[in-house]
Amino acid sequence: MHTQKFSHMPGGKVLEIIIAILTIVLFIIFLVLLFANALSFISVLILLVSVISVIWFTYKYYKPAFTDVIFSDEGIISKTHFEQEELPIDTIKGIWYYKNGNQTCIKPYSDKDKLKNCIIIIGDIDYFTNVEYIGLNGSSVLRDSFKRGYTTLVYRKKLDGVLKEYDYKIRHNALHNNIAGTY
Repeated sequence: MHTQKFSHMPGGKVLEIIIAILTIVLFIIFLVLLFANALSFISVLILLVSVISVIWFTYKYYKPAFTDVIFSDEGIISKTHFEQEELPIDTIKGIWYYKNGNQTCIKPYSDKDKLKNCIIIIGDIDYFTNVEYIGLNGSSVLRDSFKRGYTTLVYRKKLDGVLKEYDYKIRHNALHNNIAGTY
């Protein structure tokens, strides 16, 4: 398998660019108003609400927008600019998908299932807890993807080859461990 890199969610890089541009524009507006002596109570209040909104939005959606997931023969690396989590291939217990609907359900991965609008969970399902809703294109779930033992990403068609290969490796490792454990 050659190394492949995906972002946690489609459009994550676009979100990253929008956040950066919004921050720069807010700062420029503040400077223009400051130098023009046009800061009134209302403009300060609007700027304060805008800055707090950008900070909240950045905090809430930073990991999904900025996280890259790198698949290789050795395992999976999830990383942002500031942190990194490694998931070695021998610690991966399985692949599941999370579908949000009337009834929240997590099911084992099968290449025959329709996975559109699903969150893929790779690792140990026992660490994937307290999930109640997907949120904005899955980003609420993806925000917690640096918890120990698993990684998540939004499904897209390009992932099919990687998921099939990892599913085969996981099954092969499990079979090998069961055989080795009987001797």
